[in-house]
Amino acid sequence: MDIEGLVESVVAKTVSSTLLQLGIDTAQPMELQKDMQYLRGWRENAQAMRGKVATAVVSALVTASLTLGVLGFKSWMDASHRATAQTSVSYPSSAVPAGR
Repeated sequence: MDIEGLVESVVAKTVSSTLLQLGIDTAQPMELQKDMQYLRGWRENAQAMRGKVATAVVSALVTASLTLGVLGFKSWMDASHRATAQTSVSYPSSAVPAGR
């Protein structure tokens, strides 16, 4: 056996042994490919879901901010209207001229 064949044999055995220790059966490469495709699908779905959740959170924050702004403005307007109504001048009945 030449040195190149010996190196290839040692490398093949080492790689096979290492993959087997990691839980990857090199005797069934098609099963491994199916498993990797399944995991890729899960990863892609998780990434898509992350984007949708981020969009939902931003939408909720914008809606809450707008709602607080509108309610605050309405409250301010109501308070301003009440303050104007309370500061209107009222004359005592003795100060009103008799002809009116």
